[in-house]
Amino acid sequence: MKEKVRGVVIAGLIMSCVFASFLIGNLFSAYKGKTDIWWTPKTMMLSLERAKERVEVYVGGTLLSEQARKGMVTVSDESGGQYTVYEKNIGVRVNNWDGQKAALLERALLNAFGAGAGLSLLLVGLFLRKI
Repeated sequence: MKEKVRGVVIAGLIMSCVFASFLIGNLFSAYKGKTDIWWTPKTMMLSLERAKERVEVYVGGTLLSEQARKGMVTVSDESGGQYTVYEKNIGVRVNNWDGQKAALLERALLNAFGAGAGLSLLLVGLFLRKI
């Protein structure tokens, strides 16, 4: 019987340590990690059409994509020349930190469950050891 109790204590100790370390790592990354590295790379910018699920840009109360489609958007260069900007010339970068943080917190929840189960095994094993 003592061998089984010792196994429960060891399993609880190992589970608690492993899952708690992953939990701490996930929580640290979610709340203290870098939040500015999750932008869409410049080489993979989205068109306004593809980005419309995540962002809408308005200029003067009208969608930028509509204004660009109608040829109403112009840009001035350094020499003072003006050029019309069309929708195909506009690229959007999206910050994906919200999705990354949600994934980290989801993993943290699973690790918290594992750490709790390990702690429960540890406590049960220690309790049975005293009986």
